[in-house]
Amino acid sequence: MDQEDGTRPRSAGSPRYPYSQLQPSEIRILVLFPSLSASEPLRGTLVHTMLAPPAEIPKFRALSYTWGSPENPEVFHVQDGQVLSQLPMGKTLASALRQLRPRFSRLAIWVDALCINQDDLGERASQVLRMGDIYTLASRVVVWLGEASEADGGSTALRLLASLSRFVDLDHESDDPHMNFKLNPKTLDRRARKFSRMLRKDDTPISLSAEEWQAIKNLLSRSWFQRVWVWQEVTLGRKTAEIFCGKDSLSWARFVNSIMALGSLMDEPYLSADDMKIYRSGLDNAVGLGLLLPGRFSPERIFWNSRLCQCTDDRDRVYAMLGLHGWGQDLEVTPDYTLSKEAVYKDLVGSYLKTAGYLDILSICQIFSDTPTATLSEDPWPSWVPDFSRLRELPEQYRYGEASGTTKAVANFLGGNKFQVAAVSCSTVASRLSARGLPLGASRNLMRKWVIDLALNQLGTPDDPRWEDGTADKLADALMAGGTRRTYKSDATIKDTVGVFRAWVGDPVGQLDLKSEGSIEAKILNRLGSIPGRYCFQTDDGSFITGPPSAREGDIVYVVLGCRRTLLLRPVRVTGMGQPDMITYRIVGACYHRAYSAAEALLGPMPDGWQAVPDTSKGEVYFIKGNPFEINDADDGNPSLTVGPNVSREDPRLGGLPPGWQEKAMPGLGDDMRLYWEREDGSERTFEHPRASARILMEERGVGVEMVTLV
Repeated sequence: MDQEDGTRPRSAGSPRYPYSQLQPSEIRILVLFPSLSASEPLRGTLVHTMLAPPAEIPKFRALSYTWGSPENPEVFHVQDGQVLSQLPMGKTLASALRQLRPRFSRLAIWVDALCINQDDLGERASQVLRMGDIYTLASRVVVWLGEASEADGGSTALRLLASLSRFVDLDHESDDPHMNFKLNPKTLDRRARKFSRMLRKDDTPISLSAEEWQAIKNLLSRSWFQRVWVWQEVTLGRKTAEIFCGKDSLSWARFVNSIMALGSLMDEPYLSADDMKIYRSGLDNAVGLGLLLPGRFSPERIFWNSRLCQCTDDRDRVYAMLGLHGWGQDLEVTPDYTLSKEAVYKDLVGSYLKTAGYLDILSICQIFSDTPTATLSEDPWPSWVPDFSRLRELPEQYRYGEASGTTKAVANFLGGNKFQVAAVSCSTVASRLSARGLPLGASRNLMRKWVIDLALNQLGTPDDPRWEDGTADKLADALMAGGTRRTYKSDATIKDTVGVFRAWVGDPVGQLDLKSEGSIEAKILNRLGSIPGRYCFQTDDGSFITGPPSAREGDIVYVVLGCRRTLLLRPVRVTGMGQPDMITYRIVGACYHRAYSAAEALLGPMPDGWQAVPDTSKGEVYFIKGNPFEINDADDGNPSLTVGPNVSREDPRLGGLPPGWQEKAMPGLGDDMRLYWEREDGSERTFEHPRASARILMEERGVGVEMVTLV
């Protein structure tokens, strides 16, 4: 393109663009030149600008996209005065810029591949820290999914989602947006009116054709949804973000509305088993993105929800999330691409554990089959540091667990790979009951067969008395991982679960009832979703537990103060070097042990008639005396909504708050909500119940709290 004065810039053989150094608080902005022809080469200039609020913010867009393959890159022509140079760019970026390029005016846009000198590790690190500001302060965030094509139905899918979004309303500014889901009676097109009629007629779910389901599956499986950096980019820019697939576009807010409709209102998709796995993975990822709000999720939840995402550099699994960490922690982590992946992960976890007061991040640690054994002569990966690059290999997290109650962490760093925590020993693994485990992603029929084999081994045929003496109840609860603690009246009870397991043993090849309204089998199989990837064990106290495949006889069930899930720890004796023998521990992984899932190891059993009931939508635990569904018998009633003499948020074992204290809740979503306690005069705040400190547990309750050294 000619310059505005009519002269053509000089070309010196189009050398590579020579980046000049950025000054503190500066970023580069790409100014894209207009063109009337889509085939004309992409041209523009790179300008330095200050981005330092509260100073005036320049107006620019920020692009969220996938880099794609580095093979056969295209060229961006950079005009700097009279000199024309060039920078390589991927084909995905080139297609995005061609689509966004105006016909007559210039466009200011921030694009990481061009606006950051990728060959300068120091600049890369410093600009990574600025990305939170860039996507927050951009006038618009543009999400580029790629070109639309007839083959994958990109345009069909986006237009379909646009129709869905027109009658679904979600409050994106709410602390709990999923709690404000409702139908919007306003319909704007023929398809939306059809969907609305389906929903009004006997609550019939929305149905789509096989071609439409395939198009949505293809859209959600596009590489953008798998990229780890988009979690920060679209979350921070969610108020202005707009999704583009070729020429079709949809605002991020409306996209989230439609995704919530897919997850809540749709009939079963017409997809093959393999395509269904891809669709479910893409939908779960999109829902996680849609509900994510800055600072409202804990690091372990963010890392877990993004575990299926991809990145070319595993260090970015940490760096891409720095703008999203929760609880206002000042994590002392600075991007440094000269560090190894192991060093980056250890720095992140170490910084978080020093400041958080909670140790829930330990629940996503697990020994893999190829994890080195800890010996004195080795320096293995610390077991208290999750390998974020391998979280996709772990089973689903347990949905319920309040093992540590309202305690906060008591922890110390001892140097090297040693980390000391306060914990209570509960029981020891005595034997493995399942000869084999269920693979991740196991089908429902495979889950049923696994349960049948285990039940036959432990309970016998349906007429065996062990089905009636309480043994079956304990096994069923272990396999359901607390899923029989009903939050809603429609949830399966322990009696329902034992009945279904017994029926399966009696008729192992019968047709599963997955379609009928209120199907107990369907509910139970959904709850069994935390079992694939785990084994069943029996402990020395006779309890059934579930845990990781690497668990073995002699591993110890511990409750760690400040960690809501029970953990399996493996003792490791360290000898030599003229020092007394020392017992250290490695985290084997999280486990579910019913007897210690509601702080029983710290506070003792519940008083007669009381039970802890989780409200899984808010992450709160309520304490209920009697039958919660006699207190609130609405069909979809959540017992936590009725607080009175028999329903309390206060644990009856604690005896109430001391005078002058009050309970408050930190903002959060799902089970990331946290309580804290504050004196009424504001003079003191604590993240543990004033009657549940480690000192009180030991001195007044006689709990055997010990300091355990993790390596």
